[in-house]
Amino acid sequence: MFEQNPPIPRSTVAPEMPAALNLPEGEEMDRESYFAERVEYLHIFHKAIEAYFKKFVEDVTGDTRAAVQEDIKKWAEDRESF
Repeated sequence: MFEQNPPIPRSTVAPEMPAALNLPEGEEMDRESYFAERVEYLHIFHKAIEAYFKKFVEDVTGDTRAAVQEDIKKWAEDRESF
């Protein structure tokens, strides 16, 4: 539908971090509607990140903090790293 931009080069500081966010393609529509749909996708992504961060803050500052910290440490030790 629209011409794609060239890929964003990966950071040399943190190469494991994603360089861009890929949104769903959406439907075939006029430019204004296409843009509005993309903005809505970004809004949904933003709300999801806010909810995950709120949950994280509640976990690491709440009554179950010690148990959550132990779970995080165990996850980090058991995780296959890059």
